[in-house]
Amino acid sequence: MFPASNSTLYYEQAVNQLTALTKYQFFDIPIRLVGLFEQQNTIVPIIWTEYLSKRYSRTVNTRVSRQCQIIAGRSARSRCLLNLL
Repeated sequence: MFPASNSTLYYEQAVNQLTALTKYQFFDIPIRLVGLFEQQNTIVPIIWTEYLSKRYSRTVNTRVSRQCQIIAGRSARSRCLLNLL
């Protein structure tokens, strides 16, 4: 019913969609939306995961600890860029 990319719903999309649905009291139960946030222009540890096939696979092939630099977008509304180190 609502657009999503490859069954992935971005946080901003979820906020907008849930806001629209709650406006019309579509849900009878409490809903909690969780977003993960990190400081921009920092380096954070990550787990880089490669899957058995490039599309739609859920079978993990390898996992490697890496570092990732979070680079601020061009404007306040732009998405951040991730640079693997």
